[in-house]
Amino acid sequence: MHSRLTEMVNTRSNGQGNRPPQPQQPRDQYSDGGENQTRGETSEYKGETKDPVIPVENVAIVKQFLKLKPPTFSGEMDPVKANEWLLEMEKNFRLLRCGEQQKVEIGSYLLTGAASRWWNLKGVREPSMNWARFKVIFREKYVPRALQNAKCVEFEHLKQTGKPIAKYEAAFTNLAEYAPHLVATDEMRARRFEDGLRYEIKRDEMEKRKYFDSKKRQNFNNEGPNGQKRQKPKSNWRNQRGQIPKCPTCGKNHSGECWKKRPDVICFYCNEVGHIRRNCPKLGTGAIVPRGNQGGENARPGGKSPG
Repeated sequence: MHSRLTEMVNTRSNGQGNRPPQPQQPRDQYSDGGENQTRGETSEYKGETKDPVIPVENVAIVKQFLKLKPPTFSGEMDPVKANEWLLEMEKNFRLLRCGEQQKVEIGSYLLTGAASRWWNLKGVREPSMNWARFKVIFREKYVPRALQNAKCVEFEHLKQTGKPIAKYEAAFTNLAEYAPHLVATDEMRARRFEDGLRYEIKRDEMEKRKYFDSKKRQNFNNEGPNGQKRQKPKSNWRNQRGQIPKCPTCGKNHSGECWKKRPDVICFYCNEVGHIRRNCPKLGTGAIVPRGNQGGENARPGGKSPG
């Protein structure tokens, strides 16, 4: 098959495929047509297929594609082989970055036997077909609907259980082809994949996600509008003390009512009204206070009580 395609491509690239058709000699419709009908030599009865015409602009990409030795598909009614052929083709398409029309043209070139005859009947009806449409009609023919439904159900219940993670991933990728509506977005695909993991692996993944989410939130909170780290204010007793307002009466920083405004304030050192012992003007001057002031705030200078 590959040699036939290579010959076709080389013929097309050398310009031989552009030769005008040669005039044909008229044939006797009674003798010629009847003879062919009797011998069964018409293309319809022989099952012959016409070689696909390769557009000149696609010759180079077809040559590169054939170097990858892609598989052919002859029309076996084996759903697994049919789906594997599609997957292999798409892998090569991604490698060469083929366009939608190129995918259909190259894919149809690699159909042989019954599959090629099917394409000659089906493909001519939709000349502007893209690859997505090609896959739909291909699966309708070679992957029965009942099997697609069964594979879809199998995908819905797929679990890792005792399988290695690599085997689970391979089964997931294969069965996901039968349930595209369940993995329509990357988020849906990732969530479905995680749902099938073993509990301990799923738990580890959830813990990792929680950790990275918390780190992300922490980094976001610590960053300013330009992505720079925020400067946290220093919280020490000096800042807190500086927040206490200055009293207009005594000139010191304190909260609450000022003691100077209270007429009942008595100094325990000199027994005078209007100040406290700490602010007593006689404290430290050596002045002797009355004997009645004993101990505590009423102690004599030097902290000694009278004998």
